[in-house]
Amino acid sequence: MRKAEVMNEVIPSKLLLRVPRAAELADVSRAEGYNMVARGEWPHLRIGAKGTSVRVVYADLLAWIESKKRVGYEDTIERIA
Repeated sequence: MRKAEVMNEVIPSKLLLRVPRAAELADVSRAEGYNMVARGEWPHLRIGAKGTSVRVVYADLLAWIESKKRVGYEDTIERIA
């Protein structure tokens, strides 16, 4: 696979993602993606006339992933202490 093809796979062409696509990018199951939305862990929008369609903003998903990063073992110990 060429680099451009890899980039297109990782960077979505849309700013609003359906939950299954957001879950795929975050490497969690579809069900866990919906659970994260339901628990309020993933920032999301409800769109449509009745507000039943859920979308995750790509930038918000990236920010959520960034917030879950751990620097290293020492960082974890400092947080516990």
